[in-house]
Amino acid sequence: MGKSFVGSLALGLLIPWSMMSLWNERWNKMSFGPHMFQSAGDYRPTFKRFLLFYLLPFVGVIAGGVLFAMVASRSEGATNFAVASFFAIAALVLFFYLALGLIALAFYAKFFRVAVDGLSLSGLNFHFYASTKQWLLLFLGDIALVICTLGIGAIFLQYRHWKFFITHMGVTGEIYTDELTQSQTKTARHGEGLLDALDVGAF
Repeated sequence: MGKSFVGSLALGLLIPWSMMSLWNERWNKMSFGPHMFQSAGDYRPTFKRFLLFYLLPFVGVIAGGVLFAMVASRSEGATNFAVASFFAIAALVLFFYLALGLIALAFYAKFFRVAVDGLSLSGLNFHFYASTKQWLLLFLGDIALVICTLGIGAIFLQYRHWKFFITHMGVTGEIYTDELTQSQTKTARHGEGLLDALDVGAF
């Protein structure tokens, strides 16, 4: 919560830093067996795309003012002005939301690639190769699947996302199978696996 609050300071310009910092902090506290993950993602390569997302509302306000002034200067009569203003505002709002969504998606695609590229485990370095276009096709496919099946296809979304993640994930380095052992941490073993067997998480 503290880092999220700090990220909102400076008019929100520290949000990429807070996102990457939290990503690194989470992964640096996780392990596979006795081996700790190491995450050293850098927010700076993602800042340009975030800046596009950040500045778009200001550009939209300016563009809207210019468009409204053009409509006002070329419309004759109150009725024509009202109709022209309605279509101008509708077009501007539609463009604004589409552009904002695409830029946000471009930022997240870049953020995820950079974050995963900074992740390593016992000599293994992870990479993620999905582009913004591939993320967009994934989400459009999700929408089409749900709409065309009247919502029934929603049960396949988790599989689609998992397949997308695995398809675009890459790993380089050497696997030392003798070292990748189970954790030797001593923990209580009573009722082991019982919660998962009964699917308590579903409640």
